[in-house]
Amino acid sequence: MNNSILKAEKLSKVYKDIPVVDQIDLEISAGRLYGLIGKNGAGKTTFIRMVAGLTRPTSGKLALYGEEDPDKWYLQRKKMSFIVETPYIQPQFSAYDNLKLQSLQKGIKDEKRIYDVLEIVNLTDTKKKKAGEFSLGMKQRLGIAISMLSTPEFLLLDEPLNGLDPEGMLDMRNLLLQLKETFNTTILISSHLLSELHQIATDYIIMDKGKIVEQIDCEVLDARCSDYLLIGVSDKVEALKTLKQVLHIEHCEIEDKDYIRVYDKNIDVEEIATTLVSKQLRLHHLAYSKNSLEQYFISKIGGKLDA
Repeated sequence: MNNSILKAEKLSKVYKDIPVVDQIDLEISAGRLYGLIGKNGAGKTTFIRMVAGLTRPTSGKLALYGEEDPDKWYLQRKKMSFIVETPYIQPQFSAYDNLKLQSLQKGIKDEKRIYDVLEIVNLTDTKKKKAGEFSLGMKQRLGIAISMLSTPEFLLLDEPLNGLDPEGMLDMRNLLLQLKETFNTTILISSHLLSELHQIATDYIIMDKGKIVEQIDCEVLDARCSDYLLIGVSDKVEALKTLKQVLHIEHCEIEDKDYIRVYDKNIDVEEIATTLVSKQLRLHHLAYSKNSLEQYFISKIGGKLDA
């Protein structure tokens, strides 16, 4: 059974001859929680805006639930909800009245749904308090409540963790996990708060300068942020070929400069050294090291992440 919700192929958006999203390929599968990670200006919001229909792609293909015809995407988007940049709320209205207004606009007649989503986001006790008086965390949760009114299968959130205090972040993490695990909602969150995403994401999409640098699941990421063997060698391309073809080491890759990282466990370091030297490759470094989560992403995007 095909569980693909979104698939992009060579998808691009160009403004004034500048590619903001540059020929990206990615696929979103049902039931996962994706972290879309990158610095400010990486193209994250533009990508979400294209999926939401707020801007059209310049070129490339986009399929929503397998549908590639843009004229039919409105049907697919009925299964999706978006919060792009900031939640749309009426500050003079209570949480209930905001949801009532949105229900009328969306044609949702079941008033019980309002109380259901208020309970999901833990805003049942706000009564007649105006949304403009809410904390930032409460406003974000109200935004998600509005998005959940139509019972979406796929929820896309643009920087929902920005500016939240620790308590607000904890509430948001718990809410997102509840949506995924209890309601089987597929979620994509754009953010640069790695430590927060690492507690909830099942998959990561790393974006830099409009390009997808890597799409990786949490199991592989955790393995790569554990101990690894760092090999400094005169010819890293030939060395990588030797590791894979001669020693049958699966998880290894070239790092910046003249280094290779080996993530496989239970490897014979002496055999690696002997084999590389026998191929006339000069070793200048051979030692175990460890990545932090931040170091891993920085190594992928070639610079510092935003604070």
